[in-house]
Amino acid sequence: MNRNELTKEIAVRQDYSKGIKKLFGFYNTLPDPDPILSKTGKAFETYRELTSDAHLYANIQQRKAGIVSLEREVVPASNDPLSLYIAGYLENELDPDNIISQILNAPLYGFTVLEIVWTQVNLRSGEYLLPLRIEEKPQEWFTFSLNNELLYRGESDQPRPVPPNKFILIQNNATYMNPYGEKALSRCYYPVVFKRNGLDYWVSFTEKYGMPFIVGKQPRTTTDEEADNLLTILQDMPLNNVAVIPDDSSIEIISFPSGASIDAYRTFLEFMNSEISKAVLTQTLTTEILSRGSYAATKTHKEMLSLLTKNDMKLVEKGMNKIINMISKLNGYEKAVAEFKFVNSN
Repeated sequence: MNRNELTKEIAVRQDYSKGIKKLFGFYNTLPDPDPILSKTGKAFETYRELTSDAHLYANIQQRKAGIVSLEREVVPASNDPLSLYIAGYLENELDPDNIISQILNAPLYGFTVLEIVWTQVNLRSGEYLLPLRIEEKPQEWFTFSLNNELLYRGESDQPRPVPPNKFILIQNNATYMNPYGEKALSRCYYPVVFKRNGLDYWVSFTEKYGMPFIVGKQPRTTTDEEADNLLTILQDMPLNNVAVIPDDSSIEIISFPSGASIDAYRTFLEFMNSEISKAVLTQTLTTEILSRGSYAATKTHKEMLSLLTKNDMKLVEKGMNKIINMISKLNGYEKAVAEFKFVNSN
């Protein structure tokens, strides 16, 4: 048994295939393997634009609200002045609801990056560096190296490693092959696009068939001028509600029958909404009321939503404690001065 092989990583990208620069780009950065972004040739604004859909937005807000509304606490690690001060500082000087909401963008976009702007705070025990602002930055400003390290694109041509103690990286189910993480919005792309196209067709259908057709009938001997005059009268009827026509002409109102044709659009849109709900919430019954629902299905969906909530809670706890750990490290503490956690999260 070769101990040297056991203690080092052998399967690395740098050894894979020929022409690694051709495969991963001139600067040896990893491309995002997301299939939607690859096909559209766009960046993350593609997914941000999707959130203008009302149903998708409602799903996102429901998922975030379920976490932001939970009771939470910051537990001091000791009686050290910074440990005792940090809990009140995070709650009063920063906006924890907003920070948690930004952390929860990671499941939607695969990852999120928070930048910390520091300020000096004077306490009786001394001077400390604490966050002045914690802000989410656009995902397209960042990429990953062949070693899965976060790089900042910036104004320079070559992406560079992010400086220490400045950025908090939150990833959703990231792997060695995909450090960009899994994106729930990637699963929503086609349902939202198809839904919008379906709405356009439905609007056109309603405009065309929502109002009855007015058909004018005239003798075969009618001249073109007389026919044009009757057509003008018919076009004015919806506005004026009255018309005067020759006694040898007639008007017939034809209503388009309601039924399967209209229901087809509604069924199509409901299906797309269902796909969106499953992508964001893993279930549908909390955002849709369907006649085919049952107690067993409702119970199953509730359990799935509960599991999703627990996963989001762990993600938020991990992210908030990364911030606390960075505060501790920057101020010379070997261990975290406090711990963020949700109350009764176990």
